[in-house]
Amino acid sequence: MTSTAVRETLTGLGVVLSLVFVAFEIRANTDAVRGATIQGIADQYLAITLASMGTAEVRSGWAKAAAGRMDELTVDEEIALNWYYNGILRIAENRFRQVELSIIELEVVSGGAPEFRSPFFKSYWESRRSLYTDDFATHVDKYLLPLATDSVYSFIPRSVR
Repeated sequence: MTSTAVRETLTGLGVVLSLVFVAFEIRANTDAVRGATIQGIADQYLAITLASMGTAEVRSGWAKAAAGRMDELTVDEEIALNWYYNGILRIAENRFRQVELSIIELEVVSGGAPEFRSPFFKSYWESRRSLYTDDFATHVDKYLLPLATDSVYSFIPRSVR
């Protein structure tokens, strides 16, 4: 083998090894972005939960709604729950878009959060569905709305059962 052939072979090998290295780096970066996104989802959920549960109207409204006693909601509780669900659904929409971009998997976002198990969610969604894009509304109809039940006893404080 001539020295030119050896150089060309080594150059080709170097190019292949460089491409393999770049592929590993891209994979590591993709995993890092996915991890950061999942952490961001957890942070969003925690922030809205802590902020909302710091409001008496959300707490009492949530307990009544979860017990299926929506007819007992005060005007302030209903307003607070509407804003709470607006925030929760905007987070869900953000997650849905991240699934569309293949940043995270559908399983990460289609879990059964207690908010979606509440009977209040069903009535809220029916009155607000038209405010969302068709693709996200279809997603909610398929994955989140079926979670709604008549009551969510395991989440209801004893004082309101």
